[in-house]
Amino acid sequence: GAVLVPACLGWLSEKQLPPHLRGFQRHRLAAQRPYFVCSVVLAIGVLLNTACGMTLVARGRQAALVSIALTTSVVTGSTAAKLLPRAIWKPMLFMFLSSALAVDTYGFVENFYLDPATVQESKVTGYPVCVDCPHFSATFYFTVIGIVDSMFMMLGSGIFNKYMRDWTYRRALVVTQLLLAMASLLDVVQFQRWNTQMGIPDWVFMLGKASLQNTCSMLNFMPTTILISRLCPEGIESTVFALLAGFSNFGQTISGYTGAYLLSVLGLSSIGQGEVDHFDGAWRACVVNTFLPFTAMLLIPLLIPSCAMSAAL
Repeated sequence: GAVLVPACLGWLSEKQLPPHLRGFQRHRLAAQRPYFVCSVVLAIGVLLNTACGMTLVARGRQAALVSIALTTSVVTGSTAAKLLPRAIWKPMLFMFLSSALAVDTYGFVENFYLDPATVQESKVTGYPVCVDCPHFSATFYFTVIGIVDSMFMMLGSGIFNKYMRDWTYRRALVVTQLLLAMASLLDVVQFQRWNTQMGIPDWVFMLGKASLQNTCSMLNFMPTTILISRLCPEGIESTVFALLAGFSNFGQTISGYTGAYLLSVLGLSSIGQGEVDHFDGAWRACVVNTFLPFTAMLLIPLLIPSCAMSAAL
């Protein structure tokens, strides 16, 4: 209502179209046909993956789901490469691959941090027992760490705007991905309990890890966000922006499917389902999540423009 009412009353700065230009315009649809077709193919792919996810995951057929997801990815990516201008589909492909290769293998993390130490506490919290885990409270994990996450994401945005906004897209993506990878390896330290062996309490290590990882995550997020805004042709900005963001979000969906399959391969899919949890192989999932995105980095010279982020494309 806060937006709809002022818009209907004409209070916003945008000029309203004259009556004869309002409504459905076939000529504009014809001019934007490639973007419309790509949007439809992407929507069908998303709906297909969602439907398959609802049925196949319940049956434990993660491998089949991953196969379907990869097939739809090839179809949607090929459609974009065939129909869209090279200046748009190349960065779009990179954004999709970056999201898809950042395999979501952290489905067990909540249990690692919140599993209690005793059976009595387990009956109260509903989480399985884990003797050698951090045993954080829900308030600390969800509220305190959530606030820290938000604060340091804002810090990352400020650092980027002050020191990195004039870098080239390629330099920014490579440097920030390297920083994010190094920060992500701190998860291995905590999963292996090396921080306690060094005398660092879990809550102290968690605060430091969350602050560093979220700062680096925002630094890595900013270049692609700027690139999306620069790629939108005049007159169809909203359509292209939604299409670029949609492909990136579709990559995140693929990441979730492949991550679930990887967890089953690593024997981590049963975490949270029994009376006792074991996290012996958790570090392997973290290593995959950290280094697989480097595959997309190899394509940066081919898919990402070399110009500065402050320059027009």
